[in-house]
Amino acid sequence: VKRRLRETETTLEMTNVDQLNKLEDENQKLRNSISHLSEICSTQSEDLAAIQLLQANSTVLLREQLELVAQYDAELSILTNEKEDLQVQSEGDARLISALQEQLNKATEENTATHIIKDGAFAGCSTLTKITIPSSIELIGDGAFEGCSLLNAINIPPSVVSIGACAFRECSSLNNVQIPTNVKVIRISTFAGCEKLSSITFENPSSLIKIEDSAFQGCSSISTIQIPPSVTSIGWFSFDGCSALTQMVFPASIESIGCFAFKGCPSLTKIRIPSTIISIGKKVFEGCTSIKFLNDLDAIPNDLFNGCSTLTSITIPETVTEIGKSSFADCSSLTKINIPENM
Repeated sequence: VKRRLRETETTLEMTNVDQLNKLEDENQKLRNSISHLSEICSTQSEDLAAIQLLQANSTVLLREQLELVAQYDAELSILTNEKEDLQVQSEGDARLISALQEQLNKATEENTATHIIKDGAFAGCSTLTKITIPSSIELIGDGAFEGCSLLNAINIPPSVVSIGACAFRECSSLNNVQIPTNVKVIRISTFAGCEKLSSITFENPSSLIKIEDSAFQGCSSISTIQIPPSVTSIGWFSFDGCSALTQMVFPASIESIGCFAFKGCPSLTKIRIPSTIISIGKKVFEGCTSIKFLNDLDAIPNDLFNGCSTLTSITIPETVTEIGKSSFADCSSLTKINIPENM
């Protein structure tokens, strides 16, 4: 029995040693795994720290770039405002020079003309209904018939070469007029407020080159007008308030159209305008709601409908391949526009 007990003890000891060795091996493997995981975690921590540093640097760089963009935008806004101010100043200077030139031309005409109806000659003659101007008259002065509210007929003879500013302003009963062939300029507010004026004709051939500011402003009965092919300039507010005007055909000679030239012309739906026009002011067609082009255009001129806040729809000709700078800027009511497929 003792011998068997010793053998059993020996066997148990050997078994325990083997199990202890196996446990030690397992513990060693576990320690090795833990060490490896620690190395991986250490590497990942270093990578994470590097990523965090990179993110911090990127954030700083992005903030600096945003600050630069904001600074650039501010400087661009300042430059844009300065440019607009310079443009306004330039336009103002040009208009001042033009006005001075017109005054000089008028003075020259007065000095050379021998038969004149002088400034304000019949102004305020509110019961005057008709007047016949003799064929010897060469010049009609500023405001010569202004405020003759019952004047309904006037014959301007071919001898007249100049009609002054406001010459027929507020002649609210005047219904038709013919401009002689030698008149070169329709001056400021010449026919403004002639609300019954429905017919304006120009003798052929016409020498007219310029329609000045507010020339036909408030002529609410004009439905159509044929601009002579010699005209190069149409001034500010020149046809403002011509609410019956339905279409406008600009001659190929036209070079510039002033701001608000056709403001308040809600019936104006058709225009013919050359692509070669040089200068167009803002809000030329303010008050128009729908425009259709009567001619084939290669390009929509710069600023053509700039600021026309009441324009809701427009049809662009299929021939158009270019839409100019700021052509439809600030058209805040525009809901529909068809752009040709070939653009």
